[in-house]
Amino acid sequence: MAIWAKILDYVVETADALASVIEAVRTRLSGDPETRRNVAFSIAMIALSAKMAKADGIVTEDEIAAFREIFEIPEDEAKNVARLYNLAKRDVAGYRTYAEKLAELCAPGERDGILLQDIIDGLFHIAKADGVVHERELAFLADVAQIFGIDEDGFERIAARHLAKGRSDPYRVLGI
Repeated sequence: MAIWAKILDYVVETADALASVIEAVRTRLSGDPETRRNVAFSIAMIALSAKMAKADGIVTEDEIAAFREIFEIPEDEAKNVARLYNLAKRDVAGYRTYAEKLAELCAPGERDGILLQDIIDGLFHIAKADGVVHERELAFLADVAQIFGIDEDGFERIAARHLAKGRSDPYRVLGI
């Protein structure tokens, strides 16, 4: 029975730590709605990226490097970003909440545009950084795409840019 208590403590500790980081940011930026939106978007994107890296069970240095390739992180914020990323990468749990938040934060025009597709594209970049896209990573990506409202054809077009499934069809990648 002691193992279950330890597991519960770990889950509560992780959730509390991540929630405290988010609450601290929200409190500090309570006045400016656009800044709050940008910060919320950044937090959700960092956490979702970390959870993408963890989707196959192991976060590799290559996946962390891929995350750094995608995002420009100001030097004075690198420590805070690393802390949030490290908290989020502990497990995959809660990734749907971050995906839903990202979808919610996108303006109606952005939903129909490329922003959410670009996010999936970036998550694929992280997933393949260790040399293989594991089936759990692919399921994670497909679920996030569904949350974003990206249909199966749209998801397959994005996947075709990253996955070598025999001979690549450039028309498929372009969606024509």
